[in-house]
Amino acid sequence: MTHSLLFQSSLPKAYWSYAVAHVVYLINRLLSVILNNKSPYELLHKLPPTYLDSKIFGSLGFASSLENNKTKLEPKARKCVFIGYKIEIKGYEERD
Repeated sequence: MTHSLLFQSSLPKAYWSYAVAHVVYLINRLLSVILNNKSPYELLHKLPPTYLDSKIFGSLGFASSLENNKTKLEPKARKCVFIGYKIEIKGYEERD
């Protein structure tokens, strides 16, 4: 799965650790026959995972670049690539 994510996203091999972390994130939320059609996430947290915040690895994203002293016509966001979720905060990790 890691190889597939890196291939489809056209990211360099240097981002393999982010791809592995994304695969783990997905596997922990997928249903498993071995776990009686429950996910590891559901067994741990006692409620089913939500898929609403799922993002495609390597997809285009925009990070806010709002700063003081900017004019109305300057960009308010910069293009980034989605490479994973940060566990300790509600947000996403993105790289230029």
